[in-house]
Amino acid sequence: MSSQENPHVELFRQEATELLADVQECLLLIESDPRNKDAINRLFRAMHSIKGSGGMFGYDRITDFTHHVETTLVLVRDGGLEIDRRLIDLILASHDCIMEMLQDENGMEETRLQEIIAGLHALIGIEPLPVNQRNESIPVNNLVSKKIYRIRFKPDRYIFHSGTDPLRLVEELDALGICKVIGNYSEMPSFPEMDPELCYLFWDIILTSSCTINEIEDIFIFVRAESVLEISIIDDEREDALDYKKLGEILIEKGDIEKEHLNAVLQDRDPIGKRLVDNNLIDRQRIDAALLEQESVKASRQSRNQETAVSTIRVNAEKLDRLVDLVGELVTAQARISRIASLVGASPDLADVAEELESLTSCLRDETMSIRMVPIGSILGSFRRLVRDLGRELGKDIDFICHGEETEMDKVMVERLKDPLTHILRNSIDHGIEQQDVRTANGKPYAGTIKLEAMYVGAHVAIRVSDDGKGLDIDAIRLKAIEKGLIDINDKLENEDIYQLIFKPGFSTSKVVTEVSGRGVGMDVVRQNIEALRGSVGIHSEKGIGTTITLKMPLTLAIIDGLMVNLDNDSFIMPLAIVEECVDLDHAETERIKGRNILNLRGVAVPFVRLRERLKRQSEAPLREQVVITNVEGKRMGIVVDSVVGSHQTVLKNLGPLMRKTKDVSGATILGDGSVALILDLQDIQ
Repeated sequence: MSSQENPHVELFRQEATELLADVQECLLLIESDPRNKDAINRLFRAMHSIKGSGGMFGYDRITDFTHHVETTLVLVRDGGLEIDRRLIDLILASHDCIMEMLQDENGMEETRLQEIIAGLHALIGIEPLPVNQRNESIPVNNLVSKKIYRIRFKPDRYIFHSGTDPLRLVEELDALGICKVIGNYSEMPSFPEMDPELCYLFWDIILTSSCTINEIEDIFIFVRAESVLEISIIDDEREDALDYKKLGEILIEKGDIEKEHLNAVLQDRDPIGKRLVDNNLIDRQRIDAALLEQESVKASRQSRNQETAVSTIRVNAEKLDRLVDLVGELVTAQARISRIASLVGASPDLADVAEELESLTSCLRDETMSIRMVPIGSILGSFRRLVRDLGRELGKDIDFICHGEETEMDKVMVERLKDPLTHILRNSIDHGIEQQDVRTANGKPYAGTIKLEAMYVGAHVAIRVSDDGKGLDIDAIRLKAIEKGLIDINDKLENEDIYQLIFKPGFSTSKVVTEVSGRGVGMDVVRQNIEALRGSVGIHSEKGIGTTITLKMPLTLAIIDGLMVNLDNDSFIMPLAIVEECVDLDHAETERIKGRNILNLRGVAVPFVRLRERLKRQSEAPLREQVVITNVEGKRMGIVVDSVVGSHQTVLKNLGPLMRKTKDVSGATILGDGSVALILDLQDIQ
């Protein structure tokens, strides 16, 4: 079915793609922790949703195939099938097939699908079907949909004589789902009349489960003939009803009270349960059981109603980008109005409107930007799969650890980070992590470890990819750089400068060219892509210990809170998130320390940089200067400027091609008077 035939098909594809990403993530979590019930349930729900939606939008081949996968997952979810590597491989292969069929349903070869289906059937003990029947669906038992059962178990008085403990039978129900039990002792005689060998108790049970009535009856199979066992379905998740029965209706339906007795007490204003108990028409335990049933059904239906309610909408990314651009222009216009309102002689009413507009614009900006923010964890699923598959291909056992998955960044940033991070991870797997025999010989754990961490650092996000591999060989890098003419044999470079050589185009120390790496293509692309996003790449390595590559990225590409400063007659912007405070520069103190550019800040030495000297200005500094104290990755630095103007909502604009390589500057913005202010790159300045 094409998207022209049904306008909702594209929406299904998008949702199915998101569900498949969740499937892949869950599978990798389950592989590392087979007891992760939450991941198993998420996996089942995702596959179930793909199957149901696929049939609705005409993807019958996907529905039929997913049906077989779901049959297997039912057994996994209910503990009937052990999770092993073979199962994970088959479900991952199923994920890939469904993804391919989403793009072209008829493109996937039938033989490949049947191989996977046969593998799944072998796991669950189903004989392969004849060729002419393989397109027929295998019936899935009724475990797919959950129901709420009302169960009354009233054992025979003499059940103890057979050596049976009725409470054990009740406890077995707990393994079938969510079980709530009310014990009823209304038939318990007084202590002198009690026979300890007789059972006077009976139980009312509310069971929420995906099992069948037959499975419930099987628990009581040996005592059912002598006992009272009443089982009825009081709610089914396939039903759309939102109402639920009243207490009196439940009691009549269960046979706990006659209708005329109920009507007799309805005229009283007290709660019906209290009235029935006070009139000795029913015991308290039966009321409690009915209330429990009512609450269970009510909670179930309200939960389903919330799950099916439309709480989100999908918006085309281009429309969202356009909205952000418009908000940026609005911020600029608001700055102009605020400037006009601040002029001497301006109307007080205009000042009030400007102040209100500034507040509204700020709120609108924050809300708009929050829409674009997504957790970096949204791309980690594909990385887990990459590490798993490539590690197995190269014969390496690798643990992939992620921290900071909830760290949010601009959606555009997250999408553009995927390729650079892929290059870095592939290099870590191929070049960094050693083979198992080498690791064990060097006293390292059998399995290598790659760790990806994301964290906020001021107005930036730092993403670190570290491995415990062999590290970078400084001598090999230096020799290769001399061979390629990148450095002279007499050049004396620090280790950090030598590490940076691996980002040169065509640079590779690998002696063997493989499908994974060795052609010198990749790390130079990483740097280009990161710098295009106004980010930076840092690298640290220790031979025999491992390598860490750090990407430092701005939170957003659109709007930031900035601090405006002046130098001569020009304005500059610093990201406000990394500004700690502003102080006056004590010229007497600087003279005393003989120009060592160290500021005594309440007994703490803080180095500072004169922006005038950094930008090679020839003008004279004013008598009174100010210092902006910044903190970048824990390093404090003062920036000396002529004056500090104040906070400024900054709409980021990219520099033109001629200024893109300008040092110390990361962008520009338009001020309220129409002039341009440059945005300082404090990482470069430090």
